[in-house]
Amino acid sequence: MARALRIEYAGACYHISNQVSTQNRSLFRTTDDRKFFLGLLGSAAKIYRIKIYAYALCDKEYHLMIVTPRANISLAMRHINGLYTQHYNRAYRKTGPLFRGRFQSILIDIDNYFLDIIKWIHRISQNTSKKTGWKNSLASSRYYVFNIDKQPEWIYLHEALIMLCPEYGDNISSAYEAYERKPINETVENFYKNRKKGFLLGDENFIDQLKRRYKDPVKLEAALWASKKDRISIEASVILNKLKKYYGITNKELYFSKKGKPNEYRKAAVYLLRLHGYTLIKIMNIMKFNTYVAVSYIYSTFSGELNTNPSLAREFRALNDFVNQT
Repeated sequence: MARALRIEYAGACYHISNQVSTQNRSLFRTTDDRKFFLGLLGSAAKIYRIKIYAYALCDKEYHLMIVTPRANISLAMRHINGLYTQHYNRAYRKTGPLFRGRFQSILIDIDNYFLDIIKWIHRISQNTSKKTGWKNSLASSRYYVFNIDKQPEWIYLHEALIMLCPEYGDNISSAYEAYERKPINETVENFYKNRKKGFLLGDENFIDQLKRRYKDPVKLEAALWASKKDRISIEASVILNKLKKYYGITNKELYFSKKGKPNEYRKAAVYLLRLHGYTLIKIMNIMKFNTYVAVSYIYSTFSGELNTNPSLAREFRALNDFVNQT
């Protein structure tokens, strides 16, 4: 069976979801699991500059509303799903995949269905919270509609809800409640009722824009895979030279470690290369590792460090901004 299309471009808006595999009973067993997952959303927002507008953490699945200013939804979700799987398997002594498969992404026509999808995601969380008892920020972003002062910096919900105020009044919470009482948009309702729903939700103008973007709609998938080359927008030599300049180090300091001491520069280089679209095999060859398993281990451990160490995350963001400068 062919995989659904994964279209990526700057400014794309997605409804992202994924389900726990049949071997596992629940995706979130404890409050700590939910807090860890929300922490990953925050770190992904900072590292990949994605904008998260809504989320729902259900018993067996999650739902996210994300806009990608940098056309990098796959990289951001690899960060979130990969690190959460590692956390889950360690916590519950599991092995193998946690999710049923790769995440599902529905491309959303932001001009017509933006607020409708936020409401849809919040409706999902309300339905599940009645069963599980999760009625706060651990259940969904809807909590922040009524607790504006507690909204984390990585959630852009109120940026979206301000659009309701001209029609429903100046108070965001009251405006959203009034909007929420209205029936779901019929097009959205029918789209999600269809078990064979497609990979995009948009009107004819939106579809025409995609057709113009990809020239030949029949060859969208081929164009999609071809566009992945654009992710490697910076040559590896440029990335590494900028890293050496940023830290003021030599080739020897970058490529070799002292016995018993991890090479922090090399770890940062591995993560940077992965962030810019290089595969594990390519990084193995570029950084002179003997096996790609070592590359994978460094990438995952450094990801965890970024998630738990705010000062390291700030340092890495500054490094990445320096590398991205033309």
